[in-house]
Amino acid sequence: MSRKKVTVVGGGFVGSTTAQRIVDLELADVVLTDILDGPPAGKALDMLESGPITGTDSRATGASTATGDYSATEGSDVVVITAGFPRKPGMSRDDLLKANYDVVKAVVEQIVKHSPNCIIIVVTNPLDAMAQAAFKVSGFPKNRVLGMAGVLDSARMSSFVATECKVSVENVHSFVLGGHGDDIEHCHFYYGAVVQRGDLQIAISTNGKSPALAQRLRKELERELGPEYEAWVQWLGAAREALRASGPNSESTKKLLHVLASRPMFQEFLRQANRRPGHRGAA
Repeated sequence: MSRKKVTVVGGGFVGSTTAQRIVDLELADVVLTDILDGPPAGKALDMLESGPITGTDSRATGASTATGDYSATEGSDVVVITAGFPRKPGMSRDDLLKANYDVVKAVVEQIVKHSPNCIIIVVTNPLDAMAQAAFKVSGFPKNRVLGMAGVLDSARMSSFVATECKVSVENVHSFVLGGHGDDIEHCHFYYGAVVQRGDLQIAISTNGKSPALAQRLRKELERELGPEYEAWVQWLGAAREALRASGPNSESTKKLLHVLASRPMFQEFLRQANRRPGHRGAA
């Protein structure tokens, strides 16, 4: 069966984990490259041989690019660039700018040569600068050169919020805007749960950086909901479990929704959900 092809450039921890996730989820066949000779092939072989256990047929191969040979990446649909020098203690992401620019530039030039129609996803730090460098060097349109910071920072924020609010990550939807570095300028949080046939949300926005933002969000929720905060969290969890176990039309779900609907706090929650989500409690 023909599959998409993804090349992961850089066989370190991030690169090999990325390749592993792609193979495990059977998203594409993977080529893992590194300037070292041996490790990428060994890691790819481990992924390939785990296929019968995990039930995936995605193919994984490894290749060394020590000689500048990127032929194994030919015809990739997506190229993920994780190659570069890592941060050492006391270093900021910006300290890596010059060294990693040279790495990314050399990689992108080869990628354009061998996979001129691919999408490039940049992971190398400092990420925003490296994504811009890849965009300029490749000459690709802007919708084919992406930095992964938005999804990473949003996932991190969802994790912090779920931990602070004691709910499942399924009930937290975060969206983080700003540079992937020491200054994340604007962060927006969308916190809600499916308790009927639609998504009900309380929208709260604030500025700052995680994980302190999650603590501020929890305090904001506690301030808005007062003594009903803990009960609200429990009810959302119960609603999610009822929907999962019995469906939206079951007696247990209807009974729970009836209890929820009788609370003034939840009535306001419904009114908020029926309007375009706004931002309350901005800090």
